[in-house]
Amino acid sequence: MQNEFILCIENNVREQIVTRWNSAQFLSIMADDTTDCGTVEQLSLCVRYVFEVNKGSFEVCEDFVGFAELKQANTETVTDSIINRMLKWGINLSKLCGQDFDGASNMSSHISGM
Repeated sequence: MQNEFILCIENNVREQIVTRWNSAQFLSIMADDTTDCGTVEQLSLCVRYVFEVNKGSFEVCEDFVGFAELKQANTETVTDSIINRMLKWGINLSKLCGQDFDGASNMSSHISGM
């Protein structure tokens, strides 16, 4: 029961945040992979955006989106995971204008990177 309650809260908070993201003109995705204590490879996802607080007053915001489990840590799997999560959460991908990674070659390579 408690896990269902936590999931409901997570979904509610994410819906509110996604509404803010989709009202922003530009979005940037930040991603980094990590291994949890159970040795499961995960992708940590954050979104950075400019939000209009008041008319003519803007604030740069950064929100943690969640984790995505990775079956492999290669470019194709990471890219698919990011896109699938963003679409699942209802994020308007046409507003993406940037990406931020930790500099790992499979993420930032000009030949086979994302």
